[in-house]
Amino acid sequence: MIVQQWTGREAQLLRLAMRMSVDTFAGHLGLSSRAVAKWEARGSTLTPRHDMQAILDAAFAQATDEQRERFEANLAMTNSSEARAERGDRLDSALARPSGIDLVTVAHLRERIRQLEDAYDSTPSTALLGSAGQVHGQIVYLRERVASSRVRRALLEAEAESATFMGQLTWDV
Repeated sequence: MIVQQWTGREAQLLRLAMRMSVDTFAGHLGLSSRAVAKWEARGSTLTPRHDMQAILDAAFAQATDEQRERFEANLAMTNSSEARAERGDRLDSALARPSGIDLVTVAHLRERIRQLEDAYDSTPSTALLGSAGQVHGQIVYLRERVASSRVRRALLEAEAESATFMGQLTWDV
């Protein structure tokens, strides 16, 4: 893996993957603890200077295979969490202003149904019923208020999927 551009977030993930304290990591990089703490505090909004990018590249290159694997796993988890947060923000926005819903938000709702369906074999139906009902209710709410016929059609498809799943869960319960 190659990091195209380091930010404070990636620097922190590398430090955590190397299982070092801020002070130890700063010493390892030949920097002050304050500089590393500043990177981490500013997260993905901070892009270190080019010379600092090179220092982080060198530290990553010197990391063990195990440390690199931990870094990549941490990065993937963080990116996944950020994507979930973005989907949540998009859905919150759509629920606040249903007329502005788009096909991307509908796709996120359908993905949520699929995730619940994937959990069906390993999770009791009673545990899934509340989440499935919430997604179904959100879809119905948005479908009743959407302006675009194309988005309404996509919401109708999502509603059919969620209603079928809700019926299956209800039958089990």
